[in-house]
Amino acid sequence: MKRLKFITLALVAAFAIGVVAAASASAALPEMLTPGKAELTKKKFKKATSGAGKFETASGSTVECTSDTSTGEIEGTKKFTKVVVIFKGCKAGGFSCTTVGKLAGELETKELEGELGYIEKATTKVGADLKPKGEAFIEFTCAGFLKSKVTGSVIGKIEPINSEVKVGQVFKLVFKETPKGKQEFTKFEGGAEDTLMTSINGGTPEKSAEETTEEIEPEEAAEIFA
Repeated sequence: MKRLKFITLALVAAFAIGVVAAASASAALPEMLTPGKAELTKKKFKKATSGAGKFETASGSTVECTSDTSTGEIEGTKKFTKVVVIFKGCKAGGFSCTTVGKLAGELETKELEGELGYIEKATTKVGADLKPKGEAFIEFTCAGFLKSKVTGSVIGKIEPINSEVKVGQVFKLVFKETPKGKQEFTKFEGGAEDTLMTSINGGTPEKSAEETTEEIEPEEAAEIFA
């Protein structure tokens, strides 16, 4: 009887360990790995670019840009680090907008960090949340006197999911505005609100949105498992 009781307890313990291990594994998702489910060894983006994009506040102040280029690295299996985006051809109401130290029409973000997370787990909808290491996301001046300071963070939907992306192919990170000044996705499932806020000439910050599609090419074949 004692032996039977011992075996029963051992089976219960093994089952419990298995449940905890499975929960820990699923909690780690989504993750970016090689198709063989190993951590990536090549950490930098090979290339990251977009076409036209814009920033818009809830009150309608809009900056439109013609393109952008990004640099960054992948840390571990979920995080993006050392991300810097340079927007080009940026104008507001026909006037050039520029970050201090850059060429006319160029806006440069501060160093950003990002993390993968579920926008909606049931449908394996995955996003990347980008936020600055410091206070400001980006700062720039339009028409020589309108100074904008953007803070907060922004979530974009990333795809494909559960599908290999080879070198020469891209992940698409889509930031969408819907409607004016409101980001399509403002938080991860179960998480806190994440949004951009813009202050012009030191005024009261207001909700803002970014609209652009980043195409990110990895240095080696990669896949986002979710």
